[in-house]
Amino acid sequence: MLYEIHSHAQIQALQARSDELGHSNEDMVVNLVSLESVRIARESYSLLWPLTKEPMSLACPELDSLSVVATLSLEIQKLEHDVLPKLMVQES
Repeated sequence: MLYEIHSHAQIQALQARSDELGHSNEDMVVNLVSLESVRIARESYSLLWPLTKEPMSLACPELDSLSVVATLSLEIQKLEHDVLPKLMVQES
């Protein structure tokens, strides 16, 4: 069974159905077609990653790429919260 993901909400819905899907004997593949936002990539990754582990064994070819985007998202958030305020103070 192929799941095409276009939004974080679809990942949440898939995660909510994980118990039901875990009992299926079908091969399951998640295709990440697009992300709503880089900002929530970390949250999307944290929901999707456990679904790829036993006993569910759901395959997601783009999971490594999502991990990279999630890491970049975290770095952007750190810059916004740590560096940007200091720069704003310096400009004043």
